[in-house]
Amino acid sequence: MAKELYKVIILDENKENVVIYATSVTQADFLGFIEISGIEFPNKSDIILTPGEDKAHSLFKDTKRIIVPGNLIIRIEEIKDDKKSQIINIFNLVKN
Repeated sequence: MAKELYKVIILDENKENVVIYATSVTQADFLGFIEISGIEFPNKSDIILTPGEDKAHSLFKDTKRIIVPGNLIIRIEEIKDDKKSQIINIFNLVKN
């Protein structure tokens, strides 16, 4: 059975996108803030990391939870972590 995860894209101090995977995203006790907890990182041997995911790993590898202002959140997606990679044959998509 696939595990439910949230993919959260936030802006950091340098206005760059950071991608965080978490098991819980809730409204924080502070007004206008979002709490992100249960932070997980993809296995580097399974997938190719984007710069935003790699940056999140270096910033939050020892973090238990993050409380972020709501205006810094770009998108929150609920995804299923089924550990299956999507493979697309690009040669069939290109027409001569």
